[in-house]
Amino acid sequence: MLANTEELKGFDVYSEDEEIGKIEDYYFDKDYWVTRYLAVDTGNWLVERDVLISPESIDNIDYGNGNIKLNIPTEKIENSPPVIKEEPLLRTKEKDLADYFSWPYYWNGTGSSKPGVSGMVPNNLIREITIKENMNKKSPNSNKDEVKAGLRSVNKMINYDIHAVDGRIGHVEKFILDDDNWLVRYIVVETKNFLPGKKVVLAPEWITDIDWVREEVAFNLKKEEIKNAPEYDPVIPVSELYEKKLYEHYDKEKYWE
Repeated sequence: MLANTEELKGFDVYSEDEEIGKIEDYYFDKDYWVTRYLAVDTGNWLVERDVLISPESIDNIDYGNGNIKLNIPTEKIENSPPVIKEEPLLRTKEKDLADYFSWPYYWNGTGSSKPGVSGMVPNNLIREITIKENMNKKSPNSNKDEVKAGLRSVNKMINYDIHAVDGRIGHVEKFILDDDNWLVRYIVVETKNFLPGKKVVLAPEWITDIDWVREEVAFNLKKEEIKNAPEYDPVIPVSELYEKKLYEHYDKEKYWE
């Protein structure tokens, strides 16, 4: 199912024993655009820290009641390695988390009980190759220490400027995730300063560059193409028909074929 990050934000999170907090943020792999962790705000329970949970540990998502059930006991979560809010994660911190929770090392391509969560994403090799090829040329203004960080916070990318080949077109409003494999399927772009009242979605594999310092995302698309794209309505779930129209409009290879 495709769900936007704002919809999932605020969902109650339950351990095996009790409610522990709410979804506050997401950390995605900047190379493959796969959600690797959900950040849980535990309120007054674990003050001044986030708890990161891999989709590996999600037992069930109840969209009707707005909650997520984990297969981890409360005590295990309470003693987990602390994470500084909205900071990029380095591989060393990821390893600490994986060792503690007994999660597979997804960066080694090791197996997973949930396809797409750890290791490569089945049936999405074209997507991975495309993203790597498009991002091959790094921005000369990028900070080297920033680029070294393996994961990125969704919250920190909100309001990043979106650029077409012929100029700025809007800013990042939110993301749309596929909860079957936790891919970031689309970026929702608010274009109200350029296209009054219109929102559009763009796929990560169409990105040509991201400047993490200037907070800019560049696409190999023209303003006119984006202007005439199918409009995104946040009230209506993204359907197969909408996706088909979207990919046909941009003349892009469909990920489901």
